[in-house]
Amino acid sequence: MADTPPTPATRPTPEQVLAGDLEALEATTGARVRAAHAELTPAVAAKVASWAPNLTERSLSSRQWAAWAPLVRAAVTLTRPPTPTAAAALLGDALSLVAHAAARRTPLRLEFVFRDTTAAAYLTYVNPASAATIRGRLTTLVAAVADPTRHDPGPEDAALRDAAPPSATSTSTSTTIVTGTVVVTEPLLLDRPIDLAAVTTAGLDTPAGRVALEVLRSIRGQVRVVEPTAFTPTDRPRGRGRAVPYGDVEVTALLAAAASLRTTKRRLHTAAALCLGLGAGITGEPAARLRGSDIHTDADGVVVVTLDGRVVPVHAAFAPAVVAAAAAAGPGGWVIGGGTVRRTRMGDLAEGLATRDPHLVRLNSTRLTATWLCLHLTAGIPLRDLLEAGGWTSAEPLTAVLPYLPATTAGRRLLAGAANPAAAVAAEAVAGAAGVVAAADEDQQDHEHDDEQQHDEDVEHDGVDQQRGRVAS
Repeated sequence: MADTPPTPATRPTPEQVLAGDLEALEATTGARVRAAHAELTPAVAAKVASWAPNLTERSLSSRQWAAWAPLVRAAVTLTRPPTPTAAAALLGDALSLVAHAAARRTPLRLEFVFRDTTAAAYLTYVNPASAATIRGRLTTLVAAVADPTRHDPGPEDAALRDAAPPSATSTSTSTTIVTGTVVVTEPLLLDRPIDLAAVTTAGLDTPAGRVALEVLRSIRGQVRVVEPTAFTPTDRPRGRGRAVPYGDVEVTALLAAAASLRTTKRRLHTAAALCLGLGAGITGEPAARLRGSDIHTDADGVVVVTLDGRVVPVHAAFAPAVVAAAAAAGPGGWVIGGGTVRRTRMGDLAEGLATRDPHLVRLNSTRLTATWLCLHLTAGIPLRDLLEAGGWTSAEPLTAVLPYLPATTAGRRLLAGAANPAAAVAAEAVAGAAGVVAAADEDQQDHEHDDEQQHDEDVEHDGVDQQRGRVAS
């Protein structure tokens, strides 16, 4: 592929290019890039500043290159390439990795794009004949971008991050590249913020979706309190998931990743599997056994799932994906697709997501059910209704998620008898009325006390008069 620089007549100086790039980068990253740029030789600095891709051969637009160029040049500058030739090779691979990350809706920030997991996913699409060379360059880029002093789980977790022990802010990645094989270790939570594009892609930009995200955000905060190493990757063997709920970031990321899969069927099936678990607590083989005829809308307009003799409502935030998959499947088709073997269908979909985006937390049935439970328990759903929806005869399944339930002021109000905001307002009105009644009672008690005191004084005077009469006689 022939990537060529612009003509000398329009070529800006390296310093001008650097100044423009720094405006597009965060302050901390910009300072590192500026320091690395000062160490480049004039020839290498000129190559980094002037290099441009062949947009036609790469199927890119000029707008895409203009948006991605600061990231590409920053990553290569941080490697401090020794020669212009080495810089050009790194620039080409850096752009390919950014394009790969953009296609998968990864936040376009250096620490998210140039990481082992993103590189591992990209390498699965590389020609095997050149994979070893490209792997070496990507490893160089990832190592250069890695900043041991930086970890940014997002502004919403700032207070928890500051209060957490050092191990909670580890910058370890969740995947390691070893001789072309992806060795997966998984954190409980992702070290990324949510952007509006991801929320929109995930289909959660609805009133119900926004409410669900707020609840999931509070649950995520509680997970970080209970699990101080939530961002630290540890081995999580397949099929042995813990009942740790996903947070708003993880749910959004999983649904956005499902929306980026290659085929329409795969997108429908994966999104439906996620939403059946998140919205109805139906996962694993029971979810795989659902047919299109098992999904319908009741007289109240609620999407429900008929399963094993019970009717389970689907949370409105996650219902559209389930309805779409059921409609595509038809009355007799499988809602989450697959062949005749239903037992492994959820695992197949999880593997597809892991291959597509190995830097995500894994789609896990146990965690989906835990998220559903925490979502509704935090929202104050009556226990009996929740147990009936889950198909349980006791509350024992709830014990595993109790540590991850956030304390809420709403819960305190419910315990005090306020079932909803309207009831809370009514309670305040009743309290006000009670104050008036109490004041009236106090006045009445004062009058009664005065009457009693007057009565006692009268009795006392009568006794004194009688005693004087006896003495006189």
